[in-house]
Amino acid sequence: MSRHPIAFADPATAEYESVESQTLEGHLGEITSHHQFSRAHVTSWSDELHPVVVREVDERSQSQRHHPDRSTAQRPGHLGGSGARVEYDGLSVGDEPRDSLRNSLFHFDCFEDAHRIGHFVASQIEGHRTSTFAAEYSIAFKDVKVAANRHFRTAKRNRQLAHRNALRSHRLDKSLAPRPHIHNGKNIKNSVSSRTRFCLPKVIRRSYGVAVHRNARGERTMPYVTANDGAQIFYKDWGEGQPIVFHHGWPLSSDDWDAQMMFFLQHGYRVIAHDRRGHGRSSQTSDGHDMDTYAADAAAVANHLDLHDAIHIGHSTGGGEVARYVGQYRARRIAKAVLISAVPPLMVKTDANPGGTPIEVFDNFREGTAFNRAQFFLEVASGPFYGFNRPGATVLEGVIRNWWRQGMMGSVKAHYEGIKAFSETDQTEDLKAIEVPTLVMHGDDDQVVPIADASLLTIKLLQKGTLKVYPGFPHGMCTTHADVINADLLAFIQS
Repeated sequence: MSRHPIAFADPATAEYESVESQTLEGHLGEITSHHQFSRAHVTSWSDELHPVVVREVDERSQSQRHHPDRSTAQRPGHLGGSGARVEYDGLSVGDEPRDSLRNSLFHFDCFEDAHRIGHFVASQIEGHRTSTFAAEYSIAFKDVKVAANRHFRTAKRNRQLAHRNALRSHRLDKSLAPRPHIHNGKNIKNSVSSRTRFCLPKVIRRSYGVAVHRNARGERTMPYVTANDGAQIFYKDWGEGQPIVFHHGWPLSSDDWDAQMMFFLQHGYRVIAHDRRGHGRSSQTSDGHDMDTYAADAAAVANHLDLHDAIHIGHSTGGGEVARYVGQYRARRIAKAVLISAVPPLMVKTDANPGGTPIEVFDNFREGTAFNRAQFFLEVASGPFYGFNRPGATVLEGVIRNWWRQGMMGSVKAHYEGIKAFSETDQTEDLKAIEVPTLVMHGDDDQVVPIADASLLTIKLLQKGTLKVYPGFPHGMCTTHADVINADLLAFIQS
């Protein structure tokens, strides 16, 4: 098969013509049908490198649209004159072949496409490696590579500036979202390789310190709220209607509320739950593992979602978080509160709290968490947390594994320091400050947070409290007895 080197005329003023070689025509047809780049002129010549003949096909110079600051006479390689036939003496005349080839390569959708056609051109001139054309092609191809990289860097910088301006104006309009690169009115997002897809949007910053994460298709994925110290707090927000906000216990995540979130979602409520910092999918921060910061993070989520008339439900440590948030913030946006197997007012035994749990118990929790967390978490979930250590209890292996999974997702440091937060924080004043109707729910067989030193004291401190005790229910009764708990929660919310 004979080789037919090819030459490109100015891409803005010429069009493809048929070539003699069926092989060459097939390759170019495949590329042009896929990319549909500008009208470029292709002609062929024999292996002896006969002079190239290029036909001008457009009387008006469309190049002015692409380069308005340059006249056609100033552009090397331009073929001027309507219907003119211009002959080049080979491809070694000054800068003409290099500029012509460079302009043609620039017109491809992306650098990879130029690279593809470039390799084909190189294969066609394989028999003429010493020719000036090969050298000119190499120079032009390097110029295209440099310019393409510069183009993508500039486009990325422009997108960053656009989003910075949107952040300053405290709004995110969909029209401001970065668009995929557009070429000749066609979206080339799908034609770029993974090496150039870095220029497509992945994380878009919103006002109020919120980061809206999007994938390569611009679809929203995992929502986060940025806390005051920069921590990223993951949250779920499903449905419409009156909002119900769930606060999970130690060392779990918002996934622990699956049974409740689905139940209330099906009853027409908007359900929200977040992963506490250091837990689940939220940032594994070094600091901030205390009730004050927990409440501040909960407030950040509520403020961002602009929640009003919300019911806040907390389990275990989450109950302490609810007590601190509702008691300190006293926002009008709060309608009711629920404390389930909650840690307030104070768990640890002190002179002021003689019925509390000895500090040695929590020291054992700290030791197991810090140095053998995987095994310790397994023992907690399979034992006292769900009451699976009681005679005749039905052990649910999936529940144990799910508890362990959630715990191991979090930060060991957050879990370690969280033990002090839920066991040694005195929340007496928080409970006294709660002004909204509050339901207190507790199982009398709770082996983790004994009811005598928790809910039986809490109810005495609340202004508008209601206590409901569940005989034989364990600490994790929201999971083991979800049907009972959900029905009572619904009745309280609707009351």
